[in-house]
Amino acid sequence: MKQGQLHYSYIGDKYVSNFDGTSAATPHVAGVAALVLSANPNLSGRKVKEIIERTCTKVRQDIYDYDSIAPHGAWDYQMGYGLVNAYQAVLMAQGCKDYPYCTIDTIRGNVTWSNPITVGETLVIDSLATLTVTDTVAFYSTARIIVRPGGALIVNGGTLTNACDGEMWEGIIVEGDANQRQYTSKQGRVILTNATIENAHTAISTHTANDSIWVGGGIVQATNTLFRNNRCSAEFLEYENHTSGNVASDNISHFTRCTFTINDDNLLAANGTCFEEHVSLYKVRGVKFNGCAFRNEVTTATTDSARGRAIYSEGAGYYAKRVCPVLSHSDPCGCFASGSDTVTRCSFEGFFEAVSAANTYGNYYITIDNCDFSRNNGGVRLAAADNVRVSFCNFNLSDSASYYGAGFSNSTGYTVESNTFHRDVYTGNTNLRGIVIFSSGSSNNVIRKNNFNTIDIGCLASGVNAGETEGLHFQCNNYTGCGYDIGVLIGLIRSQQGSSTAGADNNFTGTQSSSIALSYANSIAYYYSNSASHTPTNPSSGVTSHNDADVNSCLSSICWEPQPIELLSQYQGMAEELLTLSDAIANRGDDPQDAETDTLKMELSDLSAAMGDLSRAAIHAILSDTVVDMELLKEWYRTIAGTSHEMSLQQGQYTDIPVAAYQLAEVYSTEGNYAAAAALLQSLPQQFNPDEAARHEYENYMNLQRLRESVAGRDTSHNVPTANWYRMAGAEIADMQQVAEYDNGRAARMAKEILCFFHHICYEDEPLLPEWDGGADGRGLHRDAMNRVSTNATGLRIHPNPANTTLTVETDSPVREIAVYDMAGHAVMVETCHGASLQQIINIASLHSGIYLLRVETDSGVETGRFVKN
Repeated sequence: MKQGQLHYSYIGDKYVSNFDGTSAATPHVAGVAALVLSANPNLSGRKVKEIIERTCTKVRQDIYDYDSIAPHGAWDYQMGYGLVNAYQAVLMAQGCKDYPYCTIDTIRGNVTWSNPITVGETLVIDSLATLTVTDTVAFYSTARIIVRPGGALIVNGGTLTNACDGEMWEGIIVEGDANQRQYTSKQGRVILTNATIENAHTAISTHTANDSIWVGGGIVQATNTLFRNNRCSAEFLEYENHTSGNVASDNISHFTRCTFTINDDNLLAANGTCFEEHVSLYKVRGVKFNGCAFRNEVTTATTDSARGRAIYSEGAGYYAKRVCPVLSHSDPCGCFASGSDTVTRCSFEGFFEAVSAANTYGNYYITIDNCDFSRNNGGVRLAAADNVRVSFCNFNLSDSASYYGAGFSNSTGYTVESNTFHRDVYTGNTNLRGIVIFSSGSSNNVIRKNNFNTIDIGCLASGVNAGETEGLHFQCNNYTGCGYDIGVLIGLIRSQQGSSTAGADNNFTGTQSSSIALSYANSIAYYYSNSASHTPTNPSSGVTSHNDADVNSCLSSICWEPQPIELLSQYQGMAEELLTLSDAIANRGDDPQDAETDTLKMELSDLSAAMGDLSRAAIHAILSDTVVDMELLKEWYRTIAGTSHEMSLQQGQYTDIPVAAYQLAEVYSTEGNYAAAAALLQSLPQQFNPDEAARHEYENYMNLQRLRESVAGRDTSHNVPTANWYRMAGAEIADMQQVAEYDNGRAARMAKEILCFFHHICYEDEPLLPEWDGGADGRGLHRDAMNRVSTNATGLRIHPNPANTTLTVETDSPVREIAVYDMAGHAVMVETCHGASLQQIINIASLHSGIYLLRVETDSGVETGRFVKN
């Protein structure tokens, strides 16, 4: 309080007017000084005075002008440094950085901070204002920066950090207008160059100041910046950039040669929180991570939650790629250095899951290209995430914590090509896999031109990964010193691997156990050109080898620029040819001795695979374009689903609903056109006549869609269509859990990922970590090998196997209940047994052809087995 100000005090029974100025202020300041010294008794009197002056609150800035610069901050000739702030003074005394205290709460105009400064509360950068930081800015625990639309925060060589020992700060909120393009006048901007942001709860969020609104905007562009010991370093929330014609386009946010790290010096535990991920993305398209390093260097991080993730996304598209100074014009996959500018690859080290992606929408694209992975439990994990490219990456699986390099659960349309999966020493531990694929459906997915070195299982597939003639296939991979090169566990892959006109031509060298091991899986025909390295080592008896195929040229499927419109016409022509072949096969009957029928079937299978390659390339090209043609994307999905529909009509029956139909509905939902999505989904059972397993999946998907519609709406603040999964509560969360726990299908996987991402209700990803059973002879079983009485160690015997109409179940203990499950985990038959019989005969005539699991409860416990229904 300045001398000369009149102050009335109560003394005895009256007020007096002669106790004023410094005299009145002294007891207040003395009390605060005592508090400061109680917090830190080692402070000098001069330091106590400085702390009190630095932390004063600037009151009534509408009246008083704190525009004079005093030794310890802004000063006004009437109010001095302002009102004494005991709380902030004590905080600074307890260990806050000794920088000048920021006395303003709003930046207006262009301001540069080139000296250290401390921010005690929220600092707003107003519209059209710019704050440039070139030194250190330290923040108290409740402090944060809000960048308004049109405003900008530029950190050039500066550091944003915590002010007080042991206390994290809030971070930066960069606001935007969700209905506007990424004009600098419409979006907040954060531009970081050679900067450091550390010890923040969320370093940067494209959010609004209202935490209940999950839509964003804003622009974040960082180069050579260090993000260190933040709970989360970058959070992107729902926003769709667009052209002047309202066509979806890539977000212009990017991170180039940035480092995201957490180490033993972090303050997370001391602040009651834990590391989750470096980057989180939701419903945003095309954010770029160029040549960035992601690390978890915490030496005590032994649990999954402590190891966390590098990038975690739900319904988002982004790129993690190398910095490529010069791209070869003759080879779009070629990259060269230029002068002092080097090629820099992305790297991921020390995480539970390095890249984890889920997608409840059908129009986002992810590229993981030229990246290095090491010391991760899992490198790339896709869960119901379609249209992802993983290419030219290096997965080092030598660390004892490694489980797999890349895992795909209920995902399709992926491209996995030209990657290397390796381990320093072969251990024989079958829990370590290069690639794991679970239930990617009947689409023609391919694992191609990858290298697998001393991996216990190079590629492991389980669940349903094939249809009648199409499905997952392996081409032109190199397996060196692996235990099992290709393993299929209780499931299906494409029944024809390669063809007479182009062999699968995988190279097998130094295989420890088996090149192709089928454990309770379908039998396959394996075609390869005559070369010693192409010959499978110890294949399962279910593998029929054909060594007279033509050589596969093994050309790259990604180093070209497809034209989606031209490819659509080509695809439609191929679809007509496919229907003609299918009709010719149907007219010839089902004579197993008819060589012409076999030839037609091979042609149909080859054509189906070529169509899969074509559609995958076209859809990837559409989604990876900087401007996304949604109408062309929908036309592709309609054409793919329509071809399946025509095939089902021609054949008179169908067993599955094509994923393209669901993807089309998801695009409609993303656009907010729920009426179109509902009309499409309601028509699917009549179009495709799904079997029991496919109908179960359809019904569960419809439950998910109803939840999507129930939480969908228009955010009143931003007027954007959105499915607000974060708004679910109570009964809706319980309903979502029912969808999640229904089975291991696509809809259930989507529900699991929604619950985990938005509500931290997370499920173990068991499909990516199945126990490997190589079969009785160490090379797996197949249908022919199972054509005998099946027995196990507990005394369960099943015969005949395969079976047609009845199945005999024998045990060593009286049977109480027999349950039959399909490969998706649905209980398709349950029979309760009475009496002391050790033999039961069950009628399986109503079951569709396929592999089933048997659970038998006896007086002695539960026994399990498997059988094949012809």
